[in-house]
Amino acid sequence: MTGGSDQNRISWVLEGSLLQAQASNDWLEHRILPLSVDQLRWKPRSGCWSIAACLDHLNRTLSYYLPRIQDALDGNLPMKSGERGLRSTDSEEMFLRQMEPPVAAPMNAPSVIVPGSAVDPDEVVDQFPHLRTRFAATIRSITDVDSSVSIPGSIHPPVDSLGGVIALLAAHERRHLWQVQRILSAPGFPDYRVAKLVPGDGNGS
Repeated sequence: MTGGSDQNRISWVLEGSLLQAQASNDWLEHRILPLSVDQLRWKPRSGCWSIAACLDHLNRTLSYYLPRIQDALDGNLPMKSGERGLRSTDSEEMFLRQMEPPVAAPMNAPSVIVPGSAVDPDEVVDQFPHLRTRFAATIRSITDVDSSVSIPGSIHPPVDSLGGVIALLAAHERRHLWQVQRILSAPGFPDYRVAKLVPGDGNGS
């Protein structure tokens, strides 16, 4: 892969991830804020996550990675050889494809980002947009001089390059927003949600 094509790919990753951050906040406003606390806590069946748990998981994931990304960008973490740069390896690419919805196979969440046992729906909803705003600001701060940055401490091996981690966080958002849409469409979901969805927003499928 040439340097020019590599840089084009990274630019695409950063732009797409920036759009995802905004899309996630728009989704929260139109699909989640109209819901009640009971709806946010509802589970399709025992052992499944609720909408609130999905949001908590997404928040915990960003909260874990954002400080590590910033430390790497600030030069506070070791750098790998610039030969790899922001380029994703084949194993990263495969992992990222598996992360994208629709979900073909479940993945076990690392323990550090598993939802809490007693999720506060109000707290996770309040935290959600602030973290996406931070994510967007971090993306905007990435420049060409960051081409040798890696992210030690990745909890999603084999993804540990800066470009790979940014792409992972965006794909991870899509994966669990898709999961939430499945919950909204699940049989037995409280019917009064229909009256609270924004006009013309469909049935959550």
